[in-house]
Amino acid sequence: MHTLLLTTHSLTTKVILTVMFMLTVFSLLEANLTPDGRQLQLDALAINPDSEMLREGFFRAHQNLIRLDGVGTAYLDTERINELRSIEILTLEATSDDTVLASFDLSADVVINAFFSLATTIIVTALLAILSMLFSRDAYNIMIRPIEKMKSTVQKVRTFDILLVFSSCLLII
Repeated sequence: MHTLLLTTHSLTTKVILTVMFMLTVFSLLEANLTPDGRQLQLDALAINPDSEMLREGFFRAHQNLIRLDGVGTAYLDTERINELRSIEILTLEATSDDTVLASFDLSADVVINAFFSLATTIIVTALLAILSMLFSRDAYNIMIRPIEKMKSTVQKVRTFDILLVFSSCLLII
C-alpha cells in the first residue's frame, strides 16, 4: 500500500511539473510582434495630413510599409503586394479619418510565428512522449510487476506441490 501511495505521488508530481513547464514554454514562445506604434503614428498623420516631417518619419520608422493612402501622394508597392499572401498584410485605418490607410508587410513576422509554433509543437510532442514512457513505467511497477510476482509464486508452489505428489507416489510404490 505504501509503494502505491509513493508511486501515485510520484506520478502526480511529474504531471504537475510537466504542466507547469508547458505553460512556461507556451508563454515564452508566444509571439505578438505587431507594435502599437503603427496605429498611433497613422492617427498623427491623419490629424496633420500636410506634415511632410511626419510622413517622412513614418516611412523611415516602417521599412515594411507597402501602401499609404489619404496623406499627400499615395504610396503603393504593387510588386511586394502581389508577392504576399493575405495573412502577411496588415492594413490599419486611422481612427479620426477612415480615408487614411496604411498597409504593412508582415511576412517576416509570419515566418517567426511559424518557427515559434513549430518549436511549441516539438516541445509538446517530446513532453508527451516522455510522460507516456514515465506513465508506462509507473503502471508497470504498480500493476504488472506484482501480478508477475504472484504468477511466479503460484508456479513455484504448483511445481513444489507436483514434486511432493510425485515423490509421495514414488514412496507408495
